[in-house]
Amino acid sequence: TKSSLFALTLIKDHFAAAYTVDKLISIVTVLNETKGDSGEKAYLLKSLLRFSVVERLLSETLRKNNLVKYYEQLKRVLGWLKNDPHFWLQYAMALLTYDDYPKAQVLLNQAYALASKRAGYHTVQIDTQQSRLFIKLCLVNTNPMDAFKLFNDANLLLKKVPNDIHKFRQVEKYKDVYDTNYRHFGPGQKVAFEQACKAAIADIDMAISAGVITFSSTRTVQNVRSNLVTITDLISAARSV
Repeated sequence: TKSSLFALTLIKDHFAAAYTVDKLISIVTVLNETKGDSGEKAYLLKSLLRFSVVERLLSETLRKNNLVKYYEQLKRVLGWLKNDPHFWLQYAMALLTYDDYPKAQVLLNQAYALASKRAGYHTVQIDTQQSRLFIKLCLVNTNPMDAFKLFNDANLLLKKVPNDIHKFRQVEKYKDVYDTNYRHFGPGQKVAFEQACKAAIADIDMAISAGVITFSSTRTVQNVRSNLVTITDLISAARSV
């Protein structure tokens, strides 16, 4: 078919996920022979290592199990991936999506460990996903002290990464933290949370002014800003009562 949308639907909905995984591994094995090439085959290989690409090709039934199967097989057929921080990051992202927090943390730790051995390796993407994990853990933690520490650890990481859509997608979850955890925070923690929201608003304003937010991401970023402003207004109003 010449329609990519139809082809995607056909693969996802009419082939068993296990079959698709096996075929993807076969394709990756062949493409691996072109590793180091900057051409189309190398681009395809890189794409098929990305969680966001592979997930779209698998049916929803037992998707997590098949993603794990895929990444475990990738390690075996492409031995060099074991030393690639980006591989462990993509694997961690797959497990994060399905809330497998303990194993996702193990994989992120592996990504950090390998990155530390590479001179000049930037951990921005790993930091972003680590912050994502911290926020997810914050939202399910019933201990206010632990929950705030998780939020604060996430916020500290996000302060270090560039002001882009990937950062602001994590900042978007500050609204969930406010709805779920804020009322249980202590006075000092509430102040710190409010300051984090105000700093995030400032970051968004700087990113918009600098023109680094793409047109397709503008609405998402503006919605994040709107939610943060609402949060700070609610906090301010409660304080003045």
